[in-house]
Parts: sequence; C-alpha cells; structure tokens
Amino acid sequence: MKRGKTPSVKEQIQKQVKCEGKSKYGNKKIIVDGIVFHSRKEANRYCELKLLERAKEICDLQLQVKFEINPKFVTAEGVIFNKRTYIADFVYFDRKLMRKVIEDTKGYSTQIFRDKWRQMQQRYGKEYLFLIT
Repeated sequence: MKRGKTPSVKEQIQKQVKCEGKSKYGNKKIIVDGIVFHSRKEANRYCELKLLERAKEICDLQLQVKFEINPKFVTAEGVIFNKRTYIADFVYFDRKLMRKVIEDTKGYSTQIFRDKWRQMQQRYGKEYLFLIT
C-alpha cells in the first residue's frame, strides 16, 4: 500500500486478526482498528461505515451505544420489573437523509431481538431511522 492512500475495505479486512472462542450462532470474533466485533459481517459493516465517514456521507459514528427501553419499576403489588436496555451496533448521522440512524448487523434474528427492536422503534422512532443489515 502506498503512503497516503486510504486502504480499501478488502485491504482492511485482510488485516483483521481472528479471536479465539466460539459463539452460540457460529460467529467468529474479529478485531479491526483494535475493536472486537462479534462477527465478520459486523466488522465488514464497520469498515464500510468508516469509508462513508471519510467520504463525509455520514458523521458521528458510534459503536455499541446503549439505549434504555424501559426503566426499572415496581408495581402497586410490589412486583419488580428490571430495567430493559438495547445495545445498538452502530449509531451515526446520515447527511443525505438528515437523520440519526440506529443500525444493527444481524446474521440471525432472535425473538428477543425482534421484541427489543420493535420497542426501540416505538420509543425512539421519531428521533432515529432504524436499519438492520
């Protein structure tokens, strides 16, 4: 790679280092830019988003952002419901759409994910655009 040239997504992926261990769904953890991703698909999407950020199509890229779906509360009968949270893979501002985006990279969609995703859309749908890649 020549000095000053931005590496392509393919070149960045070739530099990735595999982590040890197995996941429930067979994903292999990947390290890119010193960040551990839970799958190659998520790492690839990160590389794409970094390129979009360099091209100034998106800005304010954040990873693993925690959102509160429901606060902890106690019913009149004394039943305790714990706080429910959702961690988004990526959050960024899309300059073309002029909207904040919450993006999740999924190879397999569980019922828990679909429930949380629906609740996130109900709570934050006016502020954010939601994408599953």
